[in-house]
Amino acid sequence: MALNTDKKNAIIESIANGSKNKDAYDDAGVPARTYYNWMKEETFRKDVLNARSSGQNIRVHEVEDALYKLALSGNPTAQIFFLKNRASAAWSDKHELTGASDKTIINVVTTENKKTAVALDNTLRL
Repeated sequence: MALNTDKKNAIIESIANGSKNKDAYDDAGVPARTYYNWMKEETFRKDVLNARSSGQNIRVHEVEDALYKLALSGNPTAQIFFLKNRASAAWSDKHELTGASDKTIINVVTTENKKTAVALDNTLRL
């Protein structure tokens, strides 16, 4: 029983560190069938799902850090991508105006320094 607990913990830790499920159970020496039988246990399944969420967050932060470093190094594509996603109010190519009902009534799309307003509501006159 302790051996199973150790292997389950190894799988959970591996997934929390960003491993895929198959890599985690292979590295722990657990057959796929056993892993999926364990996934039927509520506690183990919840632990794996929490670990997966944590592992995905780790990977996202690693990529964000890499993107930020590229942007700082002068990579224009990384700079544009970073700014459009982190400061979208100022750097987005698309701006939406909403009416009192929170419906989008105008989309403003910027291309090559030109702004084009596209009305979504035919009653709106530009």
